[in-house]
Amino acid sequence: MNARLKFLIDCSIKRLTRAHQACPSCGSVKSTTADRKYVVARLERCLECDLLYRTPISSAEEQARYYQDAYKHGFTTDLPDSASLTELKKNRFNGTEKDYTERIQLLKAATGDKRGRLLDFGCSWGYGTWQLQQAGWDTVGFEISKPRCAYARDKVGVNAHDDLDAITGTFDVFFSSHVLEHVPSITSTLAFAFSKLNKGGIFLSFIPNGSEAFREADYESWHQLWGLDHPNFLDDKFFVRQLAGRQSFLASTPVSGDAVKAWAAARQSAKGDLRGSELVVLVKV
Repeated sequence: MNARLKFLIDCSIKRLTRAHQACPSCGSVKSTTADRKYVVARLERCLECDLLYRTPISSAEEQARYYQDAYKHGFTTDLPDSASLTELKKNRFNGTEKDYTERIQLLKAATGDKRGRLLDFGCSWGYGTWQLQQAGWDTVGFEISKPRCAYARDKVGVNAHDDLDAITGTFDVFFSSHVLEHVPSITSTLAFAFSKLNKGGIFLSFIPNGSEAFREADYESWHQLWGLDHPNFLDDKFFVRQLAGRQSFLASTPVSGDAVKAWAAARQSAKGDLRGSELVVLVKV
């Protein structure tokens, strides 16, 4: 069955039984509707933790099954053949949609151009892990999809794991690119991230932007970003609450390296322009 059709049928059944409505982050049933889609799907704002989340929600088990085989997203999930991979590595992924040059520049700005141990959380088949490794970081990848993780390890040649218990030790950087919108519990994932970071370490994440500023600038694009593939729709309001007491920087791409350097030097939280489609979350622990 087509994944989207199955999603709509599941939503209809869960909506009729009023199941799977609680916030997947904090468990609260107190929410307000922020948007609607396909009649049966809603975007809710949790009144306890401020998370924007799709209802009906999917269980951790349902999501794990979906991301093993059914999730398809072009370059992100399609495993290249040997000849294509050789060419991609030869060109260092330049000019592809997974060219990490700008992400690496932001990371350098945030760390003061220092290298160290880096966890690429949700590394798919290793295209970003490899680029970060080539840029000088000691990289470890984590990927829930066993086939994509095996490809990253066996074909791309990076240190990748599909079991969180295998992620040992601490890191100087916790990096993720378009991953946090998929996780079953964003608060649990953030807790894991911060538990793995050394003092002075950097958390850097790129995610679809659920902010009100982007909604006002381009409602149709904003509306398309939540749903089957993106059960969490993360925004600055949620992160301001979750990151209270931590030095954070919230903006949407493109973000200048100078702005990141200024934030790092000021040692205080800051916000940039939030009208773009991709949210950048930086935290120094």
